[in-house]
Amino acid sequence: MPSVRTSLNFWQTKRNMVVLLNNLEQRQFTYDDVKLVPGRADFGVDEVNLSTRIADGIGLAYPLVSAPMDTVTEAELAIALAEEGGIGVIHYNLSPAEQAKQVARVKRFQSVFIDFPFTVSPDTPLAEVARVRRDTGYSAFPVTDDGRPYGKLLGLVTKFDYSILAHGNLTVGDRMKRPDEVPIARESALPHDYEQKAKAANDILLESHNGWLLIVNDEGRLCSLVTRTDIERNETFPNASRDKEGRLKVLGAVGTFPNEIERVRALREAGVDGIVIESAHAHTEFASSMIEKIKSLYSDMPVIAGNAATPEGTEYLFNSGADCVKVGVGPGSICTTTEDLKVGVAQGTAVYECSRVARELSGKRMLYLIADGGLTSYGDIALALALGADAIMSGKMFAGTKESAGEKTTLESGVVVVRYRGMGSTESMARGGAMRYYLEKGLIKVPEGVSGTVPYKGSIHQVVPNMIAGVRQSMQKAGGRDIKYLQEKGKIAERSISEILSLKRRGTSLG
Repeated sequence: MPSVRTSLNFWQTKRNMVVLLNNLEQRQFTYDDVKLVPGRADFGVDEVNLSTRIADGIGLAYPLVSAPMDTVTEAELAIALAEEGGIGVIHYNLSPAEQAKQVARVKRFQSVFIDFPFTVSPDTPLAEVARVRRDTGYSAFPVTDDGRPYGKLLGLVTKFDYSILAHGNLTVGDRMKRPDEVPIARESALPHDYEQKAKAANDILLESHNGWLLIVNDEGRLCSLVTRTDIERNETFPNASRDKEGRLKVLGAVGTFPNEIERVRALREAGVDGIVIESAHAHTEFASSMIEKIKSLYSDMPVIAGNAATPEGTEYLFNSGADCVKVGVGPGSICTTTEDLKVGVAQGTAVYECSRVARELSGKRMLYLIADGGLTSYGDIALALALGADAIMSGKMFAGTKESAGEKTTLESGVVVVRYRGMGSTESMARGGAMRYYLEKGLIKVPEGVSGTVPYKGSIHQVVPNMIAGVRQSMQKAGGRDIKYLQEKGKIAERSISEILSLKRRGTSLG
């Protein structure tokens, strides 16, 4: 029989735990608990600057990141979102090779200077060219002596040069345009400055009345391909997220198992702009070890790690080498971690407290924060930024778009809906998402997400401008000309966060 002292110690410990849990619950607040206070504005809505960074080298015109979910972000959505000034994260419910192909599609899609174009040799069957054209969407292929990029240029074959019905048995050499039939520029004759070089290439295309320009070195070897279509898209989307070579930016998600380093290598070779270590709970040795491995192999590779929800977890990931931490455990619309497992932190509290850690630790290097989940309105985006996030991540806001990876279905009523599921859902975990929850084959998998549908929303090119307009209106009414000003000078609710927390602790209504 236990002693009286032992019994007292047991009940005192249990009582302390209950008090601690109650205090934690009372201290937490969501986006719905706070509002931005109207502030003086001497600028218009269209003057609100939403440019931001989520890592050194990853600047964005708008603080929008699409979640690495298998019904949301693949190449098509990543392309459209990057064109609109945000950035997408390609999910990892794919083989490393297939995920790398998705990244490569984004990097090849839009660049004034395509440095690694798909090339063919004179002996390539036109039937093979037609197949590659169907798979990639490209309509023109430089012809080199060995069929490889940087080979000696021999000509160009385009969709206008052949018909499979008439020329299916012929080769590229039978139908290609010869060098004297296509515009060619020497690399050494073009300006070194990117913008001036792009303008010079455009001028040559306009004068030639042609859609393609081939650039060669002084030895006649192919350097790059320029298309009028890409130049026009650059003009159409001036805020697009582009790297220093003019290619669209894209991120790739990886898990934390040791063999995921092979996935990192494949993504690196495909040209990915940053790695997102994706875990439902990243305050672990597994996540820390993966950060360290990536940084030891590729010190220049930006690493975004998540998810964390506490200052301690955020500090742990930053100290492990992460450049940016993704905050949010349980706030997602189709995440059931908080309800089923009773683990999580209200997103308002999590973003506010974790962002303070990022600011305090920013010394020799800048550290960044992404608020992941819990967003139900455009005003919530502004609140997340005001609470300290550098950008937001969402799945729901981008799900249901024309470019999303979810399957589209027309109901009997004529309404179009799009499949949307959490990465912790039974279906997603069966496909590979269990890695996000440290679940291996053979283990019992308790779902931490659900599946469903969302209404069809139209194109990203319609959705994002509306989002940006809403965020700008919210910030302008709060007197926030830009994100930094909003964070440093803006007011939240009629009381400070510390007063809100104090009232929560006492159980007083916020009113």
